[in-house]
Amino acid sequence: MAILARKMWSVCIIAAHTLAGTSASYGFPLFAEISGKLAHIFQYALNATIAADAAGPLVEFISEAVALLESRPYHDQHERGGV
Repeated sequence: MAILARKMWSVCIIAAHTLAGTSASYGFPLFAEISGKLAHIFQYALNATIAADAAGPLVEFISEAVALLESRPYHDQHERGGV
């Protein structure tokens, strides 16, 4: 079970990192930033357990990432340099 979980997190890290790079190259900097943050979250999940005192800051970190994505509609990113 642990081997399967590690493989799942590794796949998530690679996918998020790839999405971050692709988003940036196509001119979607906010989506690239969110994807990069997700890649970091997945990396942390792979390499460490989350202690009870770290859960709050992690939730805050994820909430900030989601708020950033929600604060800019698609067309705003598109007009600022997107494809």
